[in-house]
Amino acid sequence: GVTIGNYAFRNCINLETLVIGGDTLCPLNSGNVFNGVNVPWKLYVKDNLVESYKKATNWVNHASKINPISALPEE
Repeated sequence: GVTIGNYAFRNCINLETLVIGGDTLCPLNSGNVFNGVNVPWKLYVKDNLVESYKKATNWVNHASKINPISALPEE
């Protein structure tokens, strides 16, 4: 399956919104994926996966940023 690798979003200083639309949890490879991201960002995932993401390895450290995709603001 697909995983988000080490330093995938490193120093992405303008990262505000990340959407993962898959039907299964996308593993976060390590705790350093978001190093250097200094702005408040939000992750949106399928509604039925929100709680799984909030408890998953490495994602648990970002639980407060995880939201249901139904709450994604429309452009």
